[in-house]
Amino acid sequence: MKKALIKSGLFYFLPVHSYLNSMNLQPKIHASFKTDRLSVMPLSSDLNLELLALETKTILSPEVTKALPSGWQNIDSNDKAAAWIEDRLGESIVLLIHSQDDADLLGFIFLYMDDDSTENSIVIRFGYLLREGNWGKGIGTEVMRGFIQWSKETNYIKSISGGVEKSNIGSIKVLEKVGFIKSNEETEDTLFYSYSF
Repeated sequence: MKKALIKSGLFYFLPVHSYLNSMNLQPKIHASFKTDRLSVMPLSSDLNLELLALETKTILSPEVTKALPSGWQNIDSNDKAAAWIEDRLGESIVLLIHSQDDADLLGFIFLYMDDDSTENSIVIRFGYLLREGNWGKGIGTEVMRGFIQWSKETNYIKSISGGVEKSNIGSIKVLEKVGFIKSNEETEDTLFYSYSF
């Protein structure tokens, strides 16, 4: 039976929270991991939304969001940032990427459940974005290595995949460096990569 799909940016995905709840998978997808410099944890409802909105607004610069959907553009107020956070929480599991040194918010990972997922074999589509000031410092590579390691350790994630704009050479290099394989599937401006376990 096909589930209703929603289009967001590069992917068609299942509304993740309702799907996870219907399959009793919500407890399994509790991604939390650390790397040498980073701490990654789920966005929780007990965080200060006002402070998070302020940090989010600074991350979603025009350069960071230029290839993303219109709902991700022009986030230039705390109210728009808070609404953006609520929208992301409604469609995905949102992970916060923090620096371990000073707890600064560096970016986000978004996890979407693929329609091929079952209780014991989960297929995840993901996206991530980083604060522009952290580009070129190895943060993307480090967070992707940590995400791959966490996914392996779960023993129930079958694969992770994501799309990247053809012009985003930095992200393409990150995905290839950590072992993602380019798929034959692509669109006019997007390449797709996957990592299977």
